[in-house]
Amino acid sequence: MLIENIEKKVIKMGNNIIKCENLNKSYGDKVILKNVNIEIMPGIIALVAPNGYGKTTFIEMCCGLRNNYKGKIKILGKKISEVKQLIGFVEDKPAFPGNVMVMDYIRIVSAIYKTKIDDEIINLSGIREVYNYKIKDLSSGYLKRLAFIISVIHKPKLIFADEPFSNVDVTAIKAMQEMIIKINEKGTSILIASHDLRELADIANRIFHINNNVLEEIKYKFNKNMIEVSSNDNDILNSYLKSEFYVVKNKDSLIIYCDDVKKILLKLSNFNGKIIKIRTIDYKEGLLDELYKAVNGN
Repeated sequence: MLIENIEKKVIKMGNNIIKCENLNKSYGDKVILKNVNIEIMPGIIALVAPNGYGKTTFIEMCCGLRNNYKGKIKILGKKISEVKQLIGFVEDKPAFPGNVMVMDYIRIVSAIYKTKIDDEIINLSGIREVYNYKIKDLSSGYLKRLAFIISVIHKPKLIFADEPFSNVDVTAIKAMQEMIIKINEKGTSILIASHDLRELADIANRIFHINNNVLEEIKYKFNKNMIEVSSNDNDILNSYLKSEFYVVKNKDSLIIYCDDVKKILLKLSNFNGKIIKIRTIDYKEGLLDELYKAVNGN
């Protein structure tokens, strides 16, 4: 679900927030990251790849939670050990003391860091609605919103968020998108790892993916031409498309990105019915009739 009517504002800073040099990571014989050399500048950064491709591993390495790797990582221009107090982390499955009230927990963490609670972030989160709930009674959406609130209390310069939009409803996604934009406006960069780019395309100002064990920036423009397709064999369809387009594999579909929509339509039209059968197709804005005609040959 893409956020609407929110102007994306990027905090411009001159120095990189993450720099990797000859970074390699393996689990036994399985290569996760290979010869990564990259600089990531401030802003809202999306890291997109299917599950199991190393997104979480990369985030944990950047946070100092995994140290068994080769190469160098610098965060905010320094060694990770020197800037841990300037980093926030939103886990995929946040763990908090279950019997504590939400309001009490936020106040306790704020008191520990001796910082003032940010009312703007609190209001955008909608967390006041569950202030008097025990944390163990929160839905996944509220739990992840709480995790974002806790992650910014100590005023970090960089937050890593691992799959914050997974297993939450549309209301929670929109609230977190608004929170992310506001957090960035206040001077904090956020790197968000996700297997699905749809919730990030409108708020991220830079997008990276892991391709063949290499972390690299995607140079495509996404805002207008994003098509979701499903077929009876998405692996074959992906092999057919990926040489010309950037394709993200979801569980049951493919997300295709391209500056030229007609090029995608022609490709799908030529392929449909010959080796596979395209089942569904959707477009972010408009052109649905044209898409269905192209795919179905009508």
